[in-house]
Amino acid sequence: VAFEDLYPQQGDADFNDYVVRVQNEEDLNSSGKIKRIRGTYEHIAKGAGYNHTLNLKLPEGVTGTYSLKRYNANGTIDIETSGAITSSIELLPDSNTTLSGWNSKATDTFVNGKKVAIELIFDSPMDRTTLGNAPYDLYLKVISTNKEIHFAGLYKDSNGDEIYLDSNGFPWAIAIPGTWKHPYERTDIRTSYSLFRPWYESRGNLHGNWYQTPNTQFVFPTPN
Repeated sequence: VAFEDLYPQQGDADFNDYVVRVQNEEDLNSSGKIKRIRGTYEHIAKGAGYNHTLNLKLPEGVTGTYSLKRYNANGTIDIETSGAITSSIELLPDSNTTLSGWNSKATDTFVNGKKVAIELIFDSPMDRTTLGNAPYDLYLKVISTNKEIHFAGLYKDSNGDEIYLDSNGFPWAIAIPGTWKHPYERTDIRTSYSLFRPWYESRGNLHGNWYQTPNTQFVFPTPN
């Protein structure tokens, strides 16, 4: 998952301001409802001057419990906590503390970031239509601007227009399957991935595999 943190402006559109590797697992009951979720979130890149927190927002009225473990970059446990599920859970704290390098410049050597593992157990199994698909309502809180950045399709304004898409369909949060090589610092994603623009301008109807054809001289060699 990658975020451009200058919302509501496109900024430099390099989509390396905050990059996180996500894995989600669900347990279902016999009716196909979701009983519990396990997730891991590893901070991969921070090509930004702004600082952020990574958060998970849950549907209104959801109750249950969660347990959370944060790991240092070397794999040792940083913190463990548990409690009642709230409407929003902070997964990773201030991004100034979760990655020691940028992992976005051509001169950077990849360094591991902090990682969090969380398990949520719901009091009542949830319908897919209520919870949504993974990675759910995962969002970035930009500390420096006090703005939230969510995926498109989740929030609309009073006119029924998407809040997290601009008039041309440009998003500020994207989810890509597999290991993704994000653009180098200050390299527009439309330079790194030539099919990105026609993908978002078509509202996702064309070039759904845009992320598979990078311009390799303009992307960071993220390891698998």
